[in-house]
Amino acid sequence: MTSEVLTVAGAAALEGQGDRYWEQVMALGLPDYLCSANGVELGSVLTNVDFEPDAIISAAPGSCDANSKLHEFTARMLGIPQFLLEKPGDNARGHETYVTYFKALVGELEEWLGEKLDEDYLRMMLERCNKASDLFYELMEMRGHRPSPCPNLFTLFAYAARFTMWGTEEAITMMQVMVDVVRERLEKGEYPSPDGEIARCFWTYTYYYWDWVRFFNNMEEKGITFVGDLLGSLIMQRYDTTDMDTMFDGLARNCQDYCMTRQMGAESMSAQWIDDLIHWTTRLDADAAIFCGHHACKQTWSVFSMTRNELMKRKKIPTLMLQGDAWLKTMTPMSAIEDQIDEFVRNVVVKRKTGKA
Repeated sequence: MTSEVLTVAGAAALEGQGDRYWEQVMALGLPDYLCSANGVELGSVLTNVDFEPDAIISAAPGSCDANSKLHEFTARMLGIPQFLLEKPGDNARGHETYVTYFKALVGELEEWLGEKLDEDYLRMMLERCNKASDLFYELMEMRGHRPSPCPNLFTLFAYAARFTMWGTEEAITMMQVMVDVVRERLEKGEYPSPDGEIARCFWTYTYYYWDWVRFFNNMEEKGITFVGDLLGSLIMQRYDTTDMDTMFDGLARNCQDYCMTRQMGAESMSAQWIDDLIHWTTRLDADAAIFCGHHACKQTWSVFSMTRNELMKRKKIPTLMLQGDAWLKTMTPMSAIEDQIDEFVRNVVVKRKTGKA
């Protein structure tokens, strides 16, 4: 399980929504500009109240230096091995190198565990991944309708399933249920707000993960749709399950294309980020963008002005810049975030549509 996903779960379920574990990390002397997405979970691990990992597998080198150092620090503190998957360039040679690195990583894990990866089991898991991915894209296509038949929460549920259950029957069941619900809403033309859909927002990085049920539902009831976010808008290719080589190639290709690795590990972070934002805002028919202002990620801040300017120039899509932290509620209260989004939609998005801006 990735530490970021565990932090998301912790921000919703842990005592104090994870704040005490971030304070634990700070007490150890780590600087506060390191990513809270990893810091909350790793702080929980280091307090000995969470499960203790036997090893850390990190694909952050080459795409996120902050997370790489957090993983290394935790491995050293706990005295456990760390297995690394480095990100090379994005050209054909870079992909071949990445496949080589990926196979080497599997070999290291097999040696450490003392057992071989079972080909039939891997094939079964990847065939399940293909089924779930088909449903994921079906759900994504229906999000593009106006008004969106997809509840705001479903964008996060699909994201959660992708990072926690892919390759299981439960993921297929969960995605199928969401697809069925959204298809029925599409056929009936249902939308929860009596005023209809007034804004279709795409988050240029990620969401806020504390108090998110009330937040997502409140926005939808006001007619503000969250059509997606960049971290949850994954470009997943189907797996060829012919043999181990084709399966490893597919795993490496999708891993290399993962969000953050794809953008932050690109030869030009800003160019890749902008290209992906243009693709998804077009595909999902967004008319507004929101940047969560995650305070700990200096890499996202470094490209914000460029993404905002290009979205306005190419798509005429305005971007709201918020000041907060995706995983720490102490930065900015949710009431303030909701007020800023309301003001942005009312005074910018709606007025642009009506020609009063």
